[in-house]
Amino acid sequence: MIKSYINSAYNIYKKEGVFTLFKILVKIVFIPILFWPIWHLRYTYYKIRYGSAVPDPWKLIYINPQIIEYKLELNLSLGSREGTRIKNGEWDKKKYNLKGCYENLGSSAEGLVNLEKFLLFNSVKKFIESDISWKQTKVYEHRLRNNIKSKEKLLEEGKKIKSLYKEFKRNSYKNQKKVDEELGPQTSPMQKLESNEISVAIGRDGEIFLEDGIHRFFIAKVIGLSDIPVRVILRHKKWQEKRYRIANTPEKNLSKEEKDLLDHPDIKEYC
Repeated sequence: MIKSYINSAYNIYKKEGVFTLFKILVKIVFIPILFWPIWHLRYTYYKIRYGSAVPDPWKLIYINPQIIEYKLELNLSLGSREGTRIKNGEWDKKKYNLKGCYENLGSSAEGLVNLEKFLLFNSVKKFIESDISWKQTKVYEHRLRNNIKSKEKLLEEGKKIKSLYKEFKRNSYKNQKKVDEELGPQTSPMQKLESNEISVAIGRDGEIFLEDGIHRFFIAKVIGLSDIPVRVILRHKKWQEKRYRIANTPEKNLSKEEKDLLDHPDIKEYC
């Protein structure tokens, strides 16, 4: 296993240089080591506060990607991606009303964007449904014209999307554990396999928003998959309070609103 990691690092160094290798090492080695005490303390606090309804940072839930309409734009602090958070505020209600398609709102953005407004989503959709080349997509043209990515990187992105599309059509969607078993280690020994799953956020009313893993998610949505594993990286505080009450209240004592939530993928385990 160690040999495969060394080979992977060497190949990245040869193809993309020392700076790219350094960035990857920071993400998959240094950040997990540096922030582990913070994640552990946060989980301990949540465990004391919420008991059996504690948000498990590595537990996967299964959702239908067809019901998701928005992506959450939120600049999470360094190190937050590896755990799970509970956050109050209006981030689950603020919707950006954009004209045309966009690439990036910037690091200060905090709110929701309709998936149909994503240049990448529309390009993946056309790439798959219209069987055009990746070079003909608007996201390819936009990124090449604005020097966002090199031509080589863009072509590599197109190959990755086509490969994932064929894999999903042939074998449906596999979680990272199965991918790891079939293809060998895909993560650092310092990372949990689940950290590479598609991540979502859940708003105060239980609405689920895409957070990251956009290439895989966009493909799954376009081809009509109805059940994929995701990791919840963020919950609204009001939603977590609902989870806590449902987990600790006999069903007969739940309100109608709470009973209507019993089939929610983030609550099913308490039924």
